[in-house]
Amino acid sequence: MQPTTYWHKTSYWIACGGGLGLLPYAPGTFGSVLAVALYYLTYDWSLWACVVAWFILLSVAFVSIKACLPQMESDDPRSIVIDEVVGALCAFVWLPAGWYWMVFAFVAFRVFDIVKPWPVSWADKNIKSATGVLLDDILAGVYAFITVQLVYQVVNEFVK
Repeated sequence: MQPTTYWHKTSYWIACGGGLGLLPYAPGTFGSVLAVALYYLTYDWSLWACVVAWFILLSVAFVSIKACLPQMESDDPRSIVIDEVVGALCAFVWLPAGWYWMVFAFVAFRVFDIVKPWPVSWADKNIKSATGVLLDDILAGVYAFITVQLVYQVVNEFVK
């Protein structure tokens, strides 16, 4: 991509997660690592503040992807990783205490993002544009969230 204006350069930088999406190996995983960093920066915020911040990030991600996509080589280029950030943050909602739950949520998100069970795969194949780029990762994040919460409940029952 050759951005032609300042806005395109800014949107490209945002869409690529500050350059993480340009890494030659596992850019989506590195985008998810950025989500971990953002989670820890907002760890002590209220749930409502996190929800508002997530919607702001979602809006910024949507606008930046929409600005970049027409000049990109595919409908969902590997270099765009802001969608992984938005999706992984869905997996981190109400995380139980303990670093291992963060690792579990991170791994669960990456698995669902890579394997793409239905409807993640459907969204990935059928919805194009910035909406499609974001939606499959948000759905993968929701799957990871549900998985973490269910496993936590099961573990809690056995520990009692």
